[in-house]
Amino acid sequence: MKPKGLFAFLEGPDDERFFNAILKPLFEAEGKFVKPVMYAGMIPSQVQALLKTVKAEHHTYLFFCDLDTQGDSSLCITKRKEKISERYGKHVEMARMVVVREEIEGWYLAGITSANKQKLKLPQFTSTDHITKEAFASMIPKHFTSSNDFMVEVLKEYSLSYAVSEVTNTSLRYFFQKFLQ
Repeated sequence: MKPKGLFAFLEGPDDERFFNAILKPLFEAEGKFVKPVMYAGMIPSQVQALLKTVKAEHHTYLFFCDLDTQGDSSLCITKRKEKISERYGKHVEMARMVVVREEIEGWYLAGITSANKQKLKLPQFTSTDHITKEAFASMIPKHFTSSNDFMVEVLKEYSLSYAVSEVTNTSLRYFFQKFLQ
């Protein structure tokens, strides 16, 4: 019997790097084949067609997007899901959407243990819910040549158990509880 596949619709390369390093192995351990799909560069009709095919072949999917309020404090997770629904129509079910709060960089920082924060000379924090790309970039130690290099280093010693139990990132904890437990 063909194993049930999971298609992970991801916005960009930072999301894909995180997904491949941290989340994909967890789904593969459940016996699923996992296929990341970067949708940001696709037109909506391409995404809709791919989602239709995924469903027709009895696979499942998760559709990741950042909350990305960009200063709009009225934007909530429900409104973000509605925006995605407007763009992709009935093809994306709200129950299959994963809204990352604020941006994926918060999920990266959530998995840095206290010891690694000291080693990297990062400030101690208890919440990464409001981390933006800009806030993340401002924290990168000077000896890293780019945010990509820093992200790769973070993932080498990432602690998912720390991220979901010690550091408050409500969207990561919710995702873990809903899809991985």
